[in-house]
Amino acid sequence: MTGKKLRGLLYPKIAVTVILIVAFSIIFISVTSRRFVLEQSIENLDETAVIVRNLLEEDILNENYRDNSQLQVLFEHLSINSLSRITYILPDGQVAADTDENPDSMENHRNRPEVLRALSGISSSNVRFSETLKIDMLYHAVPIVDNNGKVAAVLRIAMPFNRVKRTFSVVLIYVLIGSFTFIALSIFLVLYIDRKIERPLAELAAEAGIDSGLKFGKSRPVHSPSIEIQNLYTALKTMSIQLNNQINDISIQKQELQAVLDSMDNAILVLNSHGAIIKTNPAALELFQAAVESELLGKYYMQAASNKTLNTVLEKVIRGSGSDSAMQLPLPSERFEITIRERSFQVYVSVVSPEPERTILIVFNDITRLLHLEKVRRDFVANVSHELKTPVTSIKGFTETLLYQEFKPDDVRIKKFLNIIFTQTNRLQDIIEDLLTLSMLEQNDATQNMQKISIQNLIKDSVRVCVEKTAFNGREIDINCTESVLVQCNPLLIEQALINLIDNALKYSDPTSPVTVCCSIKHGNAVISVCDKGFGIPEDLIPRIFERFYRVDKGRSREKGGTGLGLAIVKHIMLRHNGSVHVESQEGAGSTFYLSLPLET
Repeated sequence: MTGKKLRGLLYPKIAVTVILIVAFSIIFISVTSRRFVLEQSIENLDETAVIVRNLLEEDILNENYRDNSQLQVLFEHLSINSLSRITYILPDGQVAADTDENPDSMENHRNRPEVLRALSGISSSNVRFSETLKIDMLYHAVPIVDNNGKVAAVLRIAMPFNRVKRTFSVVLIYVLIGSFTFIALSIFLVLYIDRKIERPLAELAAEAGIDSGLKFGKSRPVHSPSIEIQNLYTALKTMSIQLNNQINDISIQKQELQAVLDSMDNAILVLNSHGAIIKTNPAALELFQAAVESELLGKYYMQAASNKTLNTVLEKVIRGSGSDSAMQLPLPSERFEITIRERSFQVYVSVVSPEPERTILIVFNDITRLLHLEKVRRDFVANVSHELKTPVTSIKGFTETLLYQEFKPDDVRIKKFLNIIFTQTNRLQDIIEDLLTLSMLEQNDATQNMQKISIQNLIKDSVRVCVEKTAFNGREIDINCTESVLVQCNPLLIEQALINLIDNALKYSDPTSPVTVCCSIKHGNAVISVCDKGFGIPEDLIPRIFERFYRVDKGRSREKGGTGLGLAIVKHIMLRHNGSVHVESQEGAGSTFYLSLPLET
């Protein structure tokens, strides 16, 4: 910022003003005092002349002085008591008497200016060079009038003009002393202004400079007798405190906003009015495969998110500034969906600052999982409806047949229909029980009833339950578990998971093929494997076999009495134990399911 200091603006003006005042005062007082001294001197001469005229006028007019010698004696006597030169001049210009010179040696004075004017009856003054005394003299001449009103003589009083000059010099000295005193007082006033006004203002400026650098702290007080400066200091400190509080609030809000952005799962991009990225968050770094924020900041949005729909909308937002077309763009309450790297996003675009430097906010809400869950929900509703409809339809049909058709008591079809109803009722019950089990696993805490138990005992109990079923009577299951492995688990749930896997291995394998259950310790986990040499699972279907009601071979599964929920239950049981389940399978060669449990949970 350009400008001058207060002293640079004020002091030159004060100095010029003082100089002009002093110069004007000296000139004015000099001229005025010169005139005053001259007039005062003339007035003194006039008074002397009047006194002398009054003293001599009666004697001279009565001719008491018969000759000039007597008059000269009188004038010499007057010179003793007077500092002025007194000259008595006759109407013809002859000098009759003089206090300083011999009249006989003096020339005729009729042509002297003051004498000529006095002879005309008017008192007159004049400053001129005296030929007699060879110095400048101040002359004042007054007429002496006889009884007839005629000028009988001229009385002239004179004094050296140097005496007037000396008086004027004294006055001038006092003027100069007064001027220097005024200058000294002016300098004192300037120093007072510097001490009492400029210095406090400079201290205020220094304090304001510290505050402008956002270095708020304990400041030294500014002392000044000026109420205005005190009020200014108070206002500045109040503003500084308020500004400090506001900056602290903004800093806290910024930190809170940054914490919110960092903790958001939604990717955030903030663009300037030119489409360059000026703000982002960790979720956006992950989405757009950037290691650090600097890899995105400053880039044009197309370099980060190359999507036709998004690019079209953002181009309209950026280029539609101030036009009606901008009102047709997605407002903050509107949204659209896009796909980036095989992930689905719901995108919000809004303008968060006004013209002309607008800021554009883009929020990427990852809905991939929601869409997947929605698909799973639709599939589940469709599957459960189908699974329940089949037994319900059978039960209803055969029940209606028994109700509305007449059968003989010994008709064999009655027992056949009742067996079908019983079978379908059991199937319906199994589906309901499995659904309840899944619901329990999703809602309840599986860490209840946790016990430290041997994996070998769990495997033996599970195998015993399976081989005792009528359908698997005579099947042998090999157990290969030489190590004594203890895990902290809910034994009933783990046993149910093993029963489901062993049951599937027995169902979907040839009755003569072996089923093997093994256990081992790998990487700090207890691993249980169930291996069969059955029909196997196609590779492309493996990712879906743990979904509810999903069947690899629907016909064979229903024929074997499965509900389609067994593997889903196994998956949820393992998740509840912080474990995992996966399968290795080859179509036509069999499958191996692995359960992994942490040794310490």
